[in-house]
Amino acid sequence: MNSDRRDIVPVLSRKRESKRYLILIEIAKHQPAINQGEIADSIGVTSQAVSEYMKELSDSGHVSKLGRGRYEITPKGVDWLIVQNEKLRDLTNYVAGEVLTQVDIEAAIAGGEIRAGETVALSMVGGFLQANVENEAEKTISAKAIGNAKKGEVVGVIDFEGILDYEMGSVCIISIPPVSLENGPFQKGAKVKDGEDYDLVAVSGVEALVAARMAGYSVDIYFGTPVAVAEAAMRGLNVLLLVTDSAILNHIDRFREAKIGYEVIEIK
Repeated sequence: MNSDRRDIVPVLSRKRESKRYLILIEIAKHQPAINQGEIADSIGVTSQAVSEYMKELSDSGHVSKLGRGRYEITPKGVDWLIVQNEKLRDLTNYVAGEVLTQVDIEAAIAGGEIRAGETVALSMVGGFLQANVENEAEKTISAKAIGNAKKGEVVGVIDFEGILDYEMGSVCIISIPPVSLENGPFQKGAKVKDGEDYDLVAVSGVEALVAARMAGYSVDIYFGTPVAVAEAAMRGLNVLLLVTDSAILNHIDRFREAKIGYEVIEIK
């Protein structure tokens, strides 16, 4: 963040303004009976310092003294707080919208114990990013861990170097005929492909679901298959997809768009 943006928020860049701001907030919260000792403890200064700040705020018209130990914030003090809050809000919006969005943080699964600040090697395992303490012999892409994590826990990683090298998965499409007036429901139960050869099995359509069950497949994906199957393949997983004839083109268009390899087996 550049210095000129900090300078427009005096309560952050100037210690004295910061203390005035905090004291005014405490007065607004507890007025009119004010305990200077409690204010001192809450903002981390001495009671003597609070007394001096209170005198300044009273002299400047931000606070009105009602009597011994009794103060209230004036309209001028309220206006000043509102202005400072608006400046702080502008700053936080800037940080959230323009600064933090430029910090590229990814989540990974820790393959072993990782400590914050360690350089880790990243790989794609089961379709998810995995981080391990860096091994130069296996390194394709490295990053820095931003927190501690034990094996199996989530760890944030930043400062990437290199390219994540892994092979995209492919899709085997088994086309299932739809039920119609001319054709009864598909009843064939023999496995065309061994589901164990694939990372995931997906179905699209009632006919495809029943066919998968009759063939003994364990189904992983039931809905949103054009997107879900494409996403899985792009993460390196091989998918067996059973889909009705009427929905097959919608899937193929998605796979072609993502440059995913596929084969089609038609069941008659």
